[in-house]
Amino acid sequence: MPDAATSTPKSDPRDILWDESFRLFYDAYYEQLLAEKLLRKWYWTDLWSRLVVAVSASGSAIAAWAVWGMAGFNIVWAVVAGVAALLSVIHTVLNVSNRLKELSESRAAFLLIRTDSESLRRRMRLNPTFPVTKYTASVERLGRMYAEAESNLPVDLFRTRRLENRVQEELNALIASEIQ
Repeated sequence: MPDAATSTPKSDPRDILWDESFRLFYDAYYEQLLAEKLLRKWYWTDLWSRLVVAVSASGSAIAAWAVWGMAGFNIVWAVVAGVAALLSVIHTVLNVSNRLKELSESRAAFLLIRTDSESLRRRMRLNPTFPVTKYTASVERLGRMYAEAESNLPVDLFRTRRLENRVQEELNALIASEIQ
């Protein structure tokens, strides 16, 4: 039998499940909000690059005829056409359309985990003597879902420490009553 100095205090398994369900809720909510911010950034990147490419491509021949002979405009049009070509290449290399799809799927996965963990926590709150075995299985299922969603997170150049901190501050403000 271990002595009192080395033994660990026994905790109520319901408290452990409550803590773990909160961690899953928080982490999933964080990744959901982060995916939403990244989606917004990639959406605007996609929109502007497609717009510039479309305008320059469809209008290049007509615009070139109209402005080529005007002083200074041939340089302006050459710059616009060059930027459009560069944006087209960047759009393709960064695979923006696929990035939007991946982020949408990621957001959906974390949203499902967040809402399921919220529902689980609500049931725990309503029934403080909830069956530990059944709820352990639910927390483990959510943990597996989270691990899978996390493993599918794409590497993202817009995911910076600054953005992550901003999202964390926003989340902490949203759920301030839960973390006090």
